[in-house]
Amino acid sequence: MMEKEPATKRDRRAYWREYQRRRYAAYRASLPPKVSSATPVYSLDEKVAYFTWKLQQVAQSAKKRGKEFDLRVADLQLPDNCPVLRIPLDYGTPAKNFEATPSIDRIDNTKGYVAGNVLVISTRANTLKRDASRDELEKAARFWLGFFAGDAAVLETLGDAVPGQLSRAAKSVRHEARKEYWRNYQRKKSLERKAAK
Repeated sequence: MMEKEPATKRDRRAYWREYQRRRYAAYRASLPPKVSSATPVYSLDEKVAYFTWKLQQVAQSAKKRGKEFDLRVADLQLPDNCPVLRIPLDYGTPAKNFEATPSIDRIDNTKGYVAGNVLVISTRANTLKRDASRDELEKAARFWLGFFAGDAAVLETLGDAVPGQLSRAAKSVRHEARKEYWRNYQRKKSLERKAAK
């Protein structure tokens, strides 16, 4: 039962604010616990249903490309997170984030989709790997790690193809290389002028 309303306007405002706050708190307490939408939790049944559908797609694709296909859902490990990028996998349909959807990746691209030659990773990780060899992936990883660290040896391989947004160290290395180039150019020109006289 409600208490008697206060007489002054200021007291009435405070009274109603407190009354609404209590009502809202009681309403929130009556709601079921909320599961964070940032990290959805998928049951085993949802994962199996997703991969039953996914394996049908992969089987059709493998048949078109002439690749061997002999997989069942039982042959796959169904992780919650991508083992490569460590992002939560989105088994939902439709997916909220396409790059986080699970994808079946062949470890050895010369072999088909057979047990022991596949991993479940995110679509983003599979796109990054695509058809690259191990050597190419290692070279790419070394290059990008050196590039973002401002490694001079990596930046020298770029020449004039360096994009505008570089780290401070990378910019200073490039600046010094340009200065050295112009010093050598000016020396060469002055020697040519002296030789021409």
